[in-house]
Amino acid sequence: MRGDSPLRCSPWGKHQSPSLGDRPPAIGCCVTNTATQYIAAATDTAILWDYEFWKSGTSHNTGSNTSRLIADVTGKYSLAGFLSVTVDTLGSGWTLSVRKNGAVITHAAVGTYAIASSGGSANYWAFNWSFDLTAADYLEVFMYM
Repeated sequence: MRGDSPLRCSPWGKHQSPSLGDRPPAIGCCVTNTATQYIAAATDTAILWDYEFWKSGTSHNTGSNTSRLIADVTGKYSLAGFLSVTVDTLGSGWTLSVRKNGAVITHAAVGTYAIASSGGSANYWAFNWSFDLTAADYLEVFMYM
């Protein structure tokens, strides 16, 4: 499983004034997972972000707790990204969830499919959520199969 957006990053940041246009948020980070990550069956697995395109403050750390996206200041934050999942087992149902400070706050069934044989059928999901966070709150994206 690989987690990334169409630009190979998951924008994470505080909402800014609409007048900023398409510029990245001044507060937050843009991260990706550069390696394949295995999602075990019947296991809720945190998506790890091992590379930062950019970040502000302490919004992400590649040295520890790499699944955490941390609010630098209190405000409304956007969490958006793209996951590509290659399935090498028979049919499965996947659930994508977001945890705030370790507790599940939102989840969605992102796919149910049947695969006639193994061999790498790819599935893709985009996500975009907004959250009200207090400084030092953290979010994590989890995948369940």
